[in-house]
Amino acid sequence: MADEDSEDEFDKNLKSNKKKKEGDRKGFYRKGKGLVKGRSGRGKKLSISLLSGNGTTVAHSSFGLDVPLYASEGRVLELAAQKLIAMRKVDEESAGHLLLCEGDGSWLKYVPGTKQLFVVKDYLEFRNLPSSKIHLYVMTRENYIVLQKSKERQDRDKHWKEARLLLDDSSEDPNEDWWRARVPVTDHDYEFAMELQQFYDNEEAKFAPDEDDADQNASREQTEEPSVVLVATSMTKEEKRKLRDLVHDLNHKNIQDPENSKLYTIRRDKAWENFVDNISLKTFNACRPIEIKFIGEEETVDTGGPRNEMFRLAFIDIFETSGLFEPSQIGFLPISSAMSVADEEFLKVGKMMALSIVHLGPTPAFLHPAVVAGICGRKLPATAMSPFQPVDGETAAFVNKLESATQETVVSLFASDVGLVMRSKVGWKKPAGKATMGDAALLRNLLCLEDLVLSRKVTIYKTIVFSECI
Repeated sequence: MADEDSEDEFDKNLKSNKKKKEGDRKGFYRKGKGLVKGRSGRGKKLSISLLSGNGTTVAHSSFGLDVPLYASEGRVLELAAQKLIAMRKVDEESAGHLLLCEGDGSWLKYVPGTKQLFVVKDYLEFRNLPSSKIHLYVMTRENYIVLQKSKERQDRDKHWKEARLLLDDSSEDPNEDWWRARVPVTDHDYEFAMELQQFYDNEEAKFAPDEDDADQNASREQTEEPSVVLVATSMTKEEKRKLRDLVHDLNHKNIQDPENSKLYTIRRDKAWENFVDNISLKTFNACRPIEIKFIGEEETVDTGGPRNEMFRLAFIDIFETSGLFEPSQIGFLPISSAMSVADEEFLKVGKMMALSIVHLGPTPAFLHPAVVAGICGRKLPATAMSPFQPVDGETAAFVNKLESATQETVVSLFASDVGLVMRSKVGWKKPAGKATMGDAALLRNLLCLEDLVLSRKVTIYKTIVFSECI
C-alpha cells in the first residue's frame, strides 16, 4: 500500500501543468521588477514631490511611484528620475544629481536616527505608517546645498557636505578631515620643504647661463630693442641678493606655525578659480603654511617649494585666460574694467601675488615694468616712458607720427583734430602754434604714461593692496 502511495506521489510531481509553469515564469519576471510579493520586492507606492528654488518650492506636486520594498535610495531615485524625465520636469543631466529628502530638507542617505543606509522597508518601519501615508521629496544637489547653507550651522544636515559636487561650490571650507584622510602619508614636513627649496635653487643655478639671462621670465615675449631689455634687467647682483634675503625674511616672520597648515584642493585646469574660492573663505589666513591637494585625472601632493605647481598654474590662468590683463611686447598690462574693479578681481590678484612671495613661490614677473614701478610706489616722470610704446591703437598711431615729425610738420600735427584729442587726454595747455620738437617728445612720453599707467590707476591701486597681506 505504501509503495502505491509513493508511486502516486511520484506521478503527481511529474505531471505536466502548463498553467502552473506559465504562472511561475510570469511571477519570476514580475518579482524581479519588484511588482509582486517576494523578498526582492513587495510593491509599495510612495508619494514623491520635486522641490526647486532653495528647496522650499514644490515644482511639481505629488506623483505616485511604485517601488520595491527593499529598494535603496539609489533605486528610488532611479525610478523617480525616469518618471520626472518622462514628465519633462528635469533633464537627464539634472536627473543624475537628484537626492532623496524629507520634508525638512534632510537627506535620506541613512534611515533617520541610525547608521543604516536607506531601505524602503526600514524607513516604513521607522515611520510606522503605511506607504500610502509616506510623502518624500527629491531635489537637485545644488538646491540641497543652497537650502543647507540658508540654515544655521548647528541646524544643518550632518551629511550635507557629502552631497556637494566636487568644487562646484566652494564658498565654505570643505571637509578637511576627509581630504586629509585621502592624502598619502609622506615625509614632507616644513623643514624638508625648505631643504627641497635650496636643492631646487642649486639645480636652477647649474643650468642658468648667466644671472641676468636667468632673471628673464621665459613666458615674456622678447623684443629686439636693447633699451627695453636693459629696463627689464636693471637689477644688480647686490640688489638681487638683498631682494632674496628680504623675501626669506618675510617668509620666516610670517609663516610661524608650520604644523598648522591649510589644505587647498586644486584642479590643474581651474587653478585660479579654485584658488579664488579658497582665499574668499572667512577662515582664510595668509600666514598659514599652504598644503596642496591636486584632484582630477592625476593626483599629487605638493607641500611647498619656491615655484610650486599651484602658483605657477594660477599665474598662467591670471595672465592668459582670466581677461584681466592684456599682453604687450614686454609684459602684461591690467585692463581698466569697471566690472573687474567692482568685483575686486584685482584685489584677489594682489593677494595671489603676496601669497606667492611670502610662501616662496614664483615671482609675478609677467607684469609690464611701468606697472611694476607703479605698484612699488616709484615715481614715474614722463622721461621714464621713452622705452615704451602705448597699447591703444589710436594712441600708438599718433605716437608714431610724433616720432617721425619734423620742425615743419609738428605744428600742424598738434593742431589737427587727432592732436586736439590727444592733447586734451593728457591735459596739454601750451598752444599748438608754439609746439616744438621738444614738445613732440614730451607729448609722446605723456601719452605713454597715460595709456600704460594713469588710465589703469584704479586697477593698479587695487593690486597694491596686496602689500597689506605681507
